[in-house]
Amino acid sequence: MSQTFRFSLVAALAFQQLASACSICDPAFQKRFTLRQELAQSSLVVLGNLTDPRLIGENGQTDIRVRAIVKAPANFKAPELLTIPRYLPSDPKKPLPCLAFGEVGPKKTDLYRVMPLRGDRMADYLAEVARLPERDASKRLLFYFARLDHADPDVSADAFLEFAKATDGEVAEVAARLDPVRLRRMFADPETAEDRLNLYAFLLGACGNRDDIRTIRNHLDRPEPRFRSAVGGLCGAWIQLEPAAAWAWIGGKLADPEVSFSERLNLLATVRFFRAWKPETYKVEILKAMSGLILDGNMADLAIEDLRRWQWWDLTDSILEQHDRKTHAAPIVRKSIVRYALCCPRKNAVEFVKLFRQIDPTTAEEVQEGIDLERADSYPAKPTAPAILPKGYR
Repeated sequence: MSQTFRFSLVAALAFQQLASACSICDPAFQKRFTLRQELAQSSLVVLGNLTDPRLIGENGQTDIRVRAIVKAPANFKAPELLTIPRYLPSDPKKPLPCLAFGEVGPKKTDLYRVMPLRGDRMADYLAEVARLPERDASKRLLFYFARLDHADPDVSADAFLEFAKATDGEVAEVAARLDPVRLRRMFADPETAEDRLNLYAFLLGACGNRDDIRTIRNHLDRPEPRFRSAVGGLCGAWIQLEPAAAWAWIGGKLADPEVSFSERLNLLATVRFFRAWKPETYKVEILKAMSGLILDGNMADLAIEDLRRWQWWDLTDSILEQHDRKTHAAPIVRKSIVRYALCCPRKNAVEFVKLFRQIDPTTAEEVQEGIDLERADSYPAKPTAPAILPKGYR
């Protein structure tokens, strides 16, 4: 297996894992752990203050003066000081408060994460988090929604991270039960972080009303710089309030090569969200949106790979037609078409594969190897029913 191929496969599997989380939130959030997750996996969690930082060798040391034990083994006796093997500067006149996670071993205590704190409400928050039901995602998200605008910035950040790491279905399930007045205020607040606007816009579409369409359209038609990254969430809100007009606008933007790559990527995230949430309800609209991307060699591989993973074979003719076009000559695009054909059960795809194996057996074998190594749970349990497409879409 070549190194290039190995890297591509790992990247593809990583993308599939990320896709199970909220599609309209920045994927970078998936690399982080929420405090609830940290609590679950750590045997020791303490609140304290950083003190006596000192340089020893390359790394240094810093003590944590323990103020409260959030979680510990039954027989653990907390010392007054815990030491971490890192130099973390702190003002001795005003020691920096922190939250530390670690493990209690037979011979020593290992603190592997120290989180500086900006507020003073973390102890109460963690006590509430520890009591949340593990299996009731809706109840958890309602709890976190109430804390999205919490005065303690660490609490607010963790509450948002819980939404970002929730699945599309979990977010959609709870969205209609949220307070639209609160969402309008947070969305309009100039202090709201830009990476939250996508989510807030989508949630507002679920619990808002048709009066919110004007706000949504204003942001889409005359986007201020801070709202440009929220195009996907705004369209998600618009779909819920005025679906026909919204899908037509999205399809036009995705098919327009003059629209920036980043904006179309945001719109594609919205399409993916609705496919994960209501695949049958919006299948025709989703396929129409994807048909425009397939014709663009700069983004075709993204649409083709999505359709392959979803086992939606309705656009097979159009996809196979792109293989020999100069606009789709990039190896990543052509391999995505071959990968799609290798998985597609339709007769024309089978014939395409047979011919391609004769022309380029090496590439065919390489792509097939990647498919064979994919995890079985990368696909839906059952293919969805074929959609009846309007004339002009294949």
